[in-house]
Amino acid sequence: MAPLPTESRIFADRYRRELKRREADFSNRIAPGTTNWSDAVYAFFERIDKAGSPIKRASLIHKLTSHLNDHVDEGAHFILDCGGRNRSAGLMFATLSAGEHPLAGIEEEGVNIRQHFVMSQRNGAISAMSGTDIAYISRHAIGRLHERGLDLTDMKATCALACVGIVGLLTRGCIKHIDGQMSLVYNDTLITGSLKHALRDVSGDRGKREINGTFYDVRTALPTEDYQNQEVIDQGVQASLAVANWLDDRTISRTANNKLGETIPFLPHRHDYTFQHAVRDQRSTS
Repeated sequence: MAPLPTESRIFADRYRRELKRREADFSNRIAPGTTNWSDAVYAFFERIDKAGSPIKRASLIHKLTSHLNDHVDEGAHFILDCGGRNRSAGLMFATLSAGEHPLAGIEEEGVNIRQHFVMSQRNGAISAMSGTDIAYISRHAIGRLHERGLDLTDMKATCALACVGIVGLLTRGCIKHIDGQMSLVYNDTLITGSLKHALRDVSGDRGKREINGTFYDVRTALPTEDYQNQEVIDQGVQASLAVANWLDDRTISRTANNKLGETIPFLPHRHDYTFQHAVRDQRSTS
């Protein structure tokens, strides 16, 4: 495989630096003094807890939703779901962060796509969870995306990676795809990798708990016209259709998401660096 062109390596590094800047900026807007998404979400959760009444709590969540929606072009986030009225509200969103591979044992840098939510109910119950991995894109894959599309900008890269995140969201609950290959056709590019599975301990409003740690691990991007395996291209096309259907409905129902994930054909994974080096049970290492 040919090495990345210099300009593509530069873009991948600059894009990751820009994501770090945006994460620090938006985290501080959500909760002054914080520099990362997870700290900001939990600090915001403490703020809605102290707000007291369901009306005040819902108002805070609605204001955060509006702020994230109004500034999506300058951030590194996208809304997954939101709603509620004057006494209840919920917000679920995904973020892009420059960071390391989610699995222990792999020394590699790229972009992490993580899911966060906060919710306040009419009866006074509140909940939050932050930092659930749904996808990871290697630095190499970001460089290849730039190489395949010479007019790639920060915003276009974020749009492409958001589609990767949606594939991760749709497939993480599908037993069918655990440890299987996964591809996505985006314009004329085949974004490809596999699903990685591990159990993870994460912190939430009720302390640590074990969650499903399955995420879409993207290794590279290739021109579809040069790729010879039609089964992989067909899978990528079907994945892109699943993403389009999700964008039309914008549902976060696990049942609905699993149904969309099931429409994507299964392919056995190809052995890669991460399968060889990952610590598969992440509960003691996360």
